[in-house]
Amino acid sequence: MADASRQHTDRPANAEVVKSTLASGDARTNGGSEQKGGPVIAPGPAAACVRCNQPIGDQWVPFNDSVCHPQCFCCEMCGDNVEEKYCVLDDNDGRHLLCEKHYFERTNMVCARCREPLDTTYVHAMGRKYHPDHFTCTACPTVFGPDGTYYEHEGDAYCLYHYTYLVAKKCAGCQQPIMKLFLQMNHRGVEEHWHPECYMIY
Repeated sequence: MADASRQHTDRPANAEVVKSTLASGDARTNGGSEQKGGPVIAPGPAAACVRCNQPIGDQWVPFNDSVCHPQCFCCEMCGDNVEEKYCVLDDNDGRHLLCEKHYFERTNMVCARCREPLDTTYVHAMGRKYHPDHFTCTACPTVFGPDGTYYEHEGDAYCLYHYTYLVAKKCAGCQQPIMKLFLQMNHRGVEEHWHPECYMIY
């Protein structure tokens, strides 16, 4: 005897297009002396580097309302010198000096496919973020982009063709994919799925 009619939980969906707010530079700072706050005042002779606590000398970089040796001006995550191009991240733990790569990682703004920064428009789908041309079918190169429809199954995105032939259940009667309502029944210990119309004629 057949169970009540059921419907696939996998449904076609559309991705959300978002413009990265990080591209505006509000939270990022690039280059030598840009810092939040007022004008930078040259440190006195007793000033120490905020990173190593050694005397600052005659070469310094302003950071976090203080000063830092150029050689100490490094990303907190990887240790690379970021004097030429750096990012500042303010969070509950204070202000952090980061390279661009780790800034985007810390702010969860990297593409789920290539792991590169999302500094322009990106696609938000299935709880992940992608460059528009990196949001593709799991089984083929079809690009969904910002406007395409995709089918999600177990965390993966499929085009209609591959969802139909790789994922969708097959009718025990006509052997064709089931895309909408179906009947589920157990026949001699084997679970079967049927189009409602096929169950009536086979």
